[in-house]
Amino acid sequence: MSDSEYRRSLDAFAKENGWQIERLKGGNLRLTHTKTGARVTATAHSHDKRTLLNVKGDMKRAVRAFAPVAIPAPVQNNGFTGLPKTSAAQRRSRKPDALRALSTHTPTGSFAKIENFLR
Repeated sequence: MSDSEYRRSLDAFAKENGWQIERLKGGNLRLTHTKTGARVTATAHSHDKRTLLNVKGDMKRAVRAFAPVAIPAPVQNNGFTGLPKTSAAQRRSRKPDALRALSTHTPTGSFAKIENFLR
C-alpha cells in the first residue's frame, strides 16, 4: 500500500467515524475524536499493509475507552433486614464447616481429610 492510498483510506475512515486529522511537526498524524475527545497518534507513512488496520483498531479502542459508562440504578431494599445477629461468643466458638472437616484428625492421612471435606 502506498502512502497516498494509506492517507486516502485513513481520511475516509476518520471522516465516517467522527475523527479530525491534524499533522504534527515530526510528520505523524494526531487523530482526535469529535465527540469523546479521544486521541490517537499514527504514522503519516505506510510501512506495510497492517499499518492502516492497526490504526483503525487503535481508533476503535480509543472510542470504547472514552465511552460513557452506564450508572446502575439504586438497589431497592424490599424489606430485607439483613442476616441474623450473633453474639461475639457465638462467632468465636463456631467454626465454619470447612475448617471443622479439615481439623478432625484421621489416622489415614491427608487424603482422608480431603475426602471428609468433600462429603
